[in-house]
Amino acid sequence: MAQVLGGLSDDLIKSLEQGFRGNLIRPGDEGYDDARKVWNGAIDKHPGMIARCTSTEDVVAAVNLARDNGLTFAVRGGSHSFPGNSTCDDGLVIDLSGMKKIDVDPATRTVIAEGGVTWGELDAATQAHGLAVTGGHVTHTGIGGLTTGSGIGHLMRKLGLTSDNLLEAEVVLADGRVVRAAADENEDLFWGIRGGGGNFGVVTGFEYQLHELAGPLLAGLVFYDAKQGREFLRFYRDWADTLPDDITTIVGYMCAPPFPFVPPEVVGQPGFAVVMVCQGPHDVAEKAIKAARDFGPPLFEMIAPMPYVAVQQLFDPALPPGTKAYLKSNDRTGYSDACIETILDNCARMKPGHCQILLFQLGGAVARLPEDATAFAQRSAKYMDAYIAIWEDEAEKDEAIAWSRRFWEEMKPHARGTFNPNFDGDNEPAAVVAQAYGPTKYARLQAIKAKYDPGNLFRLNQNITPR
Repeated sequence: MAQVLGGLSDDLIKSLEQGFRGNLIRPGDEGYDDARKVWNGAIDKHPGMIARCTSTEDVVAAVNLARDNGLTFAVRGGSHSFPGNSTCDDGLVIDLSGMKKIDVDPATRTVIAEGGVTWGELDAATQAHGLAVTGGHVTHTGIGGLTTGSGIGHLMRKLGLTSDNLLEAEVVLADGRVVRAAADENEDLFWGIRGGGGNFGVVTGFEYQLHELAGPLLAGLVFYDAKQGREFLRFYRDWADTLPDDITTIVGYMCAPPFPFVPPEVVGQPGFAVVMVCQGPHDVAEKAIKAARDFGPPLFEMIAPMPYVAVQQLFDPALPPGTKAYLKSNDRTGYSDACIETILDNCARMKPGHCQILLFQLGGAVARLPEDATAFAQRSAKYMDAYIAIWEDEAEKDEAIAWSRRFWEEMKPHARGTFNPNFDGDNEPAAVVAQAYGPTKYARLQAIKAKYDPGNLFRLNQNITPR
């Protein structure tokens, strides 16, 4: 009988080694413990093997091995899956982090990037040419999960979602075929991967439309005392409606972090922050955001011209790799007085520390595309909320998660949808996933799943069951 290591036999491992150009990492190998780590420090799994791919051919070999041998497997890009879908116990991790090629074409304003690229890497390459596409809020997020999940970011109200700027993709299917998905080829698959997540295959290559973004952006935040919460949220809901598409905002409730620009006496104090990123002329932006700067007085503010790559790093210090986190989310069309009171009640229950609530402003270019343009299901929403539980001591875990879940449950009466597939700490049951997409989109996604992955090989995700 072949020896079994971490759930994979020696024979299986040897069969993958033949022709595999990447690195195969097994339990006991040097670097295994580092290789198995994912961004969410609350996830501690031990795969039987990590196949660190360097090419599409490597990915095909790994998918074929998993399919032919009934292996549990996970696909890892940036490893930011909150429920831990970037890894698994005993099975196989198909790790794309060795696939880092980026090719920017300034003449056509396009970029082709492999599936292991992170947003910090893509932003650096495109900004070298004064170009950009909507990216994630944390630089070490992978481009794959963000794009296939939807792609909300600081530029979305002007430039659209990341997935709205996807021109084509290279996809490894469940049967091992490599196909092109675009508006003129495998159109149904192209529709599904823009919002349907990793349900249909491994996306090994992305081509995006880029946009000019050469100069510094006016960006930063203003932080208000928690006691101002009710007045501030009522002000914000009216003020946000007046903002041009050049400006995207995020409201956060959090404890003031120990950053250099935060007064020492304010560090650790809870309050409401409004983060503003302005793409237009600075003088126009200054006039548009003046009302928010005048509301208050704030406990502190930090708004200044900064390069886009610096804007993209604003949230990095608060969410470093190893953060132990869980979150729930939903979306809405506005904030009634009753909704605001529910927010305030749940913010008051948040324990001092790193937990936070983020209210992302949508609209603008996101809402202008037809609802059925892609699989993304939140175009008509004006906001998306995320209730983020973060802890350091394991003794705090259950209470932090319970706070997030209670927040989510109590906000449901005010919500338009149940959750965003990229912003959920659980693998939700089929009924909840179906509700998130709505009956028409979910039926269409089920048909696409049945065509490209009828056996539901790709199931470590917010799973869409084949019809």
